[in-house]
Amino acid sequence: MKHLTTEQLISYQLKELSNKESQLLEQHLESCSACQNELILLGELHEDWMNPTNLELSDEMFEEIMMKTEEMNKEVIKSEQHSKLHHKKRSNSKLVRLVHLSLAAAATFLFFHFQLEKQITKSNQQVVQTIEQTSNLLEKSEKVNFTIPKIWKGMSK
Repeated sequence: MKHLTTEQLISYQLKELSNKESQLLEQHLESCSACQNELILLGELHEDWMNPTNLELSDEMFEEIMMKTEEMNKEVIKSEQHSKLHHKKRSNSKLVRLVHLSLAAAATFLFFHFQLEKQITKSNQQVVQTIEQTSNLLEKSEKVNFTIPKIWKGMSK
């Protein structure tokens, strides 16, 4: 059988279980020394919690505890500042992303609003026609044995 959970043992100690649940738990406790030890430890912790003892600390011990506490506080503050810095960076990166998306949306809108895709297509067609005409002229010139300046020959290759 599995060991009892701490929650079950605490509920048993506080008498929050039904009679049937308590009986089942007691049966398990009779055969399981690990759970018995856990129950005893929980009882001691509960007793210490309910009846704390007054500790008399020496001045040296008190100062040492205070110094360690201050060091821990400084570390916590540094950690918080570090996390705030990272939060700012994340916020800035979110802002940059938002601006980027807004600019992309605006560019897309303007691109289609001014029908730039048609103008680009038209320009591409003009470039292709110019290249074809130049190529045809070069072919004709080779047939006629017309000398073409070297500059134009270098471009056709």
